[in-house]
Order: sequence, then C-alpha cells, then structure tokens
Amino acid sequence: MVNKILAVCFFIYFEIGIIVHEFMPYHRFSFSRKSPFERVIKIERIETITPEELKKKLEAGEKLEMVDVREDYEVAQGIIPGAKHIRMGDIPESLDYFDKEKEYIIICRAAHRSEIVCYYLKDQGFKVRNMVGGMIEWTGELEY
Repeated sequence: MVNKILAVCFFIYFEIGIIVHEFMPYHRFSFSRKSPFERVIKIERIETITPEELKKKLEAGEKLEMVDVREDYEVAQGIIPGAKHIRMGDIPESLDYFDKEKEYIIICRAAHRSEIVCYYLKDQGFKVRNMVGGMIEWTGELEY
C-alpha cells in the first residue's frame, strides 16, 4: 500500500515538474494573472480546432482571425493565407492588435507554443482556439 502511495506521489510530482518546465522558457508570459499551477489545478480548458476543420471553414469562405506565433524562419516555409504573423515572444507587446469581441485561432508548428499563447491571451480576456496538430498537420494552401 505504501509503495502505491509513493508511486502516485512520484507521478504527481513528475507531472507537475514537466508542466513547470514547459512554462519556464517562456518567462515573458509570467505577467499572466494565473500561475501554471493554478491552471493545472483548475483544469482550465482551451477550445481547439483541427487543421481539417479550419481548412473547411476557409474553403467555405468564413472570415477567420488567425495568428501564427512561429518564428520568422518557420513562417518562411509557409503560412496559412490570411493568418497574421506575431512571434510568440512578441505577443505581450502586441495586445493592441487583439479585439475582445473576436475569436482568434492561434497556430504554431506543433500546437505547443500556440497552447501557451492561448492560455496567456485567455487570461487577458480574449477568445481563443488552439489549432491542434499545428502546421505539421496542415495540408491546405500556403503563402510564402
């Protein structure tokens, strides 16, 4: 029984360590009103959209607000037409671009950075969705 309790405690400690490590490199987002621990404890949910769903919406002519948070060298390999490029590190200084009445689809290479940006923007009061799978999963048109 004691071994099971120790195993569960180690697992929880290990998982929280991974979550903290995920947020450590992005110290510029520490102005958020909620710490990573508060997000984990409250299990704050970020809405998502798949690349396929996004592609269908764009093909149907829907006007969508998309923000690509990848680095310049990544965007040089292609960006979804109509997406605005704001590097992740520039998001805190670019809040004037965002409108609290609109919903933004946040995009990155593999959906990890975009998820962090989604949490940050949601904490600032914006409506956001994370494109799961990121540009790795995108099969639609690209601009160069």
